[in-house]
Amino acid sequence: MENLTDCLNEKLKPYCLDNTQFWLAYSGGLDSRVLLQAVWEYFRSCAANGNLRTSLNAIHINHGLQSQADDWQAHCQLTCDDLGVPLTMVALHLDPNASNVEALAREGRYRAFESVMTESSVLLMAHHLDDQAETFLYRLMRGSGTQGLAGIPEKRALGSGELLRPLLSITRADLEHYARHKQLQWIEDPSNTNQDFDRNFIRHQVLPLLQTRWPRASQQIAKSSGFCRTAENHIRILAEQDWQTLDCALEKVGFSVSLAALNRLEHKLACLRYGFQALHVTLPNESQWYEILNQVIADDARDDSQALVRWGDGFCAGKFRGRMHVFIDSTPSGSVSTDSSSINVSSINTSQYALTLKPSSQTQRCAFSEMQRCTLPWAPDWLLEVHAGGNLRVDSDVITVRPRVGGERSQPASRRHSQKLKKVLQESAIQPWLRAILPLVYSDEALIAVADYWVEKPYHTDDLNQGVRLRLVNQHPWQLQLEQALVKPSAIERIAKTRR
Repeated sequence: MENLTDCLNEKLKPYCLDNTQFWLAYSGGLDSRVLLQAVWEYFRSCAANGNLRTSLNAIHINHGLQSQADDWQAHCQLTCDDLGVPLTMVALHLDPNASNVEALAREGRYRAFESVMTESSVLLMAHHLDDQAETFLYRLMRGSGTQGLAGIPEKRALGSGELLRPLLSITRADLEHYARHKQLQWIEDPSNTNQDFDRNFIRHQVLPLLQTRWPRASQQIAKSSGFCRTAENHIRILAEQDWQTLDCALEKVGFSVSLAALNRLEHKLACLRYGFQALHVTLPNESQWYEILNQVIADDARDDSQALVRWGDGFCAGKFRGRMHVFIDSTPSGSVSTDSSSINVSSINTSQYALTLKPSSQTQRCAFSEMQRCTLPWAPDWLLEVHAGGNLRVDSDVITVRPRVGGERSQPASRRHSQKLKKVLQESAIQPWLRAILPLVYSDEALIAVADYWVEKPYHTDDLNQGVRLRLVNQHPWQLQLEQALVKPSAIERIAKTRR
């Protein structure tokens, strides 16, 4: 008990004078029940000494996967009521028959945790020493490297706040002893005894067997995990230095890095893994990394859209004009919708109004301060905005926006003759995977602009007060997250620049 109290004092004291808002992940099980009691008693002691400027809240996630889930929720509510700790409850709606239900439950939990975090928030979780040992053994059997074997981190960023695990040096036996001494009540989840799950098999079979031969097996495994964490930190420092050399650039879709610079590196994968994680890219598996190395990064890799490597939730890597591009594919699957959108431009005052896309049955003109955005029917992640003040002259009352269907001809303002649009796009700096979704802008049946890339010569004006300006916007959540990562004050600000 003294060990647990000393541990909490060491881990929590730095936060207790900073107006920190603590959240405690409370499942109702032994581990989180002990943490709740110990933190509650620690804060009460600090308050008595006048050394407390924090608040404590609990959050319970109801996964709905067990018939007793609502009873467990009620138990947690009663416990928190007894302690006077406010409890927030979040219900997840999961399919218990899903093949990846464990992963879905974990993702749902952390989304719920992130939703309550602010910059002054710290989420406390009750992982302990034996959890660390189980994680090491589990990842060892999956063939993980130093990053995986580094195990459960004591602290990391979570949403706008921080996640802290103050019990990683405490064994489960210590927690059980504390719970019995305090006469605590907790929930026993029957799924924790189901050895069809790998972690449960390690907990009930593998780790106890090791401990019969080596009583301090958990401590020694955690020690090795710490060595891996130290090695991984050194690798990460070197990888960050390498990433700085890659000329990382924000693109209209995803980001790109210099292949020439990447191919000069000795440890390419370590560098890319660092960059991908910093930019919220799902990491490829081993075979997908091999494809990226050979189909995209290699000097003899093809420089066209056929060399795309796909993984995760729609992520792709491709090679174009000496750069590796990483993006989420916006190319429509199957046939492209031929639906069009229209813009009413009659009686427009370009100094006062901006124009926005609407389906043709709902065309309207909007005040600039109230500008709305409209999704392209054939590419739901994309919007086209029309602003006052630009080089595009509009002579008709209505302009329409359509997808490419093939056979179009184009004459950018900078060219003397028209050519097939396909040829103009091939000669441009537009990535092949972006060309498929580009909106074509028409006045009556005449092509007047290709997205926000160029204005057709007959419709180009130098008088910005008489023209409008187009802006194609990628609204995919990851793209927005990527843009924030590339501009916010952080390590990534030093290693990436924006290229428009």
